[in-house]
Amino acid sequence: MICLGLDVSTRIVGYSLLNEEQVLIRAGFIDLSKIEDLSDKATYLKEKLLEIKEEYKIDNIGIEDCLTKFAGGRSSIKTIGKLIAFNYLTRYICYTVFDIKPVVFNVIRARTLANCKVPRGENSKEYIVSRVMELYENIDWPRMKKDKTRFSKECEDIADSVVISRALIEESKSNG
Repeated sequence: MICLGLDVSTRIVGYSLLNEEQVLIRAGFIDLSKIEDLSDKATYLKEKLLEIKEEYKIDNIGIEDCLTKFAGGRSSIKTIGKLIAFNYLTRYICYTVFDIKPVVFNVIRARTLANCKVPRGENSKEYIVSRVMELYENIDWPRMKKDKTRFSKECEDIADSVVISRALIEESKSNG
């Protein structure tokens, strides 16, 4: 069994493929940042997911729920609306490409299932990246273009997708 975990945003889609033993098969990101139109972003994402389908037989898909990410006052209603629309488009694309309805995870629940619960007082993004780095030393983490010693922002999207994949596997086990 291969599980595909997705962390969806309109700029970057992090993805990871894990088997039922939580062994990492592949992880990376799909860069949508240079594409303006939402339909064009969706078309490009579909092309990339079709490439994954050609290489792997995906058995289950998990997507982080977009509605649990927002803290009051940090995002405009336009940004929130666009992200919600793209999250639902991604779910539909997954269904049409893989003939699988994605399982949607609340971020807190996913972290708990994945054994990646953020300790109180910790920066959640930093903690999740370091926790996933600890669990999977074989991920080729992207680096900053100008300063190769620093990790790029896309690491957060990859790490979040791994959390979703791990949560999906754990939930699959409990659902038998």
